[in-house]
Amino acid sequence: MADNQLDKDQPKSEYGELIQFLSGHFGKIDERFGKIDEKFNKIDEKFEKIDQRFDKIDQRFDEMDSKKADKSDTDRLMNRMGEILDKTGDDRAEQLKTQRQVDRHEKWHHQIATKIGIKLEN
Repeated sequence: MADNQLDKDQPKSEYGELIQFLSGHFGKIDERFGKIDEKFNKIDEKFEKIDQRFDKIDQRFDEMDSKKADKSDTDRLMNRMGEILDKTGDDRAEQLKTQRQVDRHEKWHHQIATKIGIKLEN
């Protein structure tokens, strides 16, 4: 029985060494996974910052969309510009008519002055 008792003890000590060996390796693996987890946490933080930047960009695009002109604004602007051009054209035509009238009056003044013998300066 003593031999049988030794055989039972022998495997236990071998298992104990194996358990210690594996525990050491698993402990190192756990440390490595811990470091990998830290790296992933840092990457997650970077992605959160990137997400915040994209949120700000989206907000700016939304603000731009709310401020952009739509078709009715463009049509109103084009109509107003047309009115201004028409008015400018009318004003220019009126100026030309007035200038021609002034030129005719000056010509008449000079003709009358010449007939009555008065010299007018230009």
